[in-house]
Amino acid sequence: QNLTCTPRGNRARTTITTSDHNRCCNDPMNPRLHEGTCAQVLHIGSYDDETPLLATLHDEYVPANTLALAGMHHEIYLGDPRRSAPEKLKTVLRQPVKRSPRGGSPG
Repeated sequence: QNLTCTPRGNRARTTITTSDHNRCCNDPMNPRLHEGTCAQVLHIGSYDDETPLLATLHDEYVPANTLALAGMHHEIYLGDPRRSAPEKLKTVLRQPVKRSPRGGSPG
């Protein structure tokens, strides 16, 4: 597993693939995210199996790197689940974070 922090200003962008073309979604149902610094990890496998990796991100990586959770996580789905076997699905699990003198989640 490879957990990394992404630089401030990176934006997630959703792309819809159709038989004709690719287009970026800029509508209210798919807003651009301005999330700042994030910790993220690539999950390969079924969507149902993401929970343990997300727990590792939240409970181990974030505190170990003097970070705190700074909002809700989200998922970026790479590929098409209708055309890929579940064990080959790729999902970026992205968690907005901020620097913390103590690390861990705020609370």
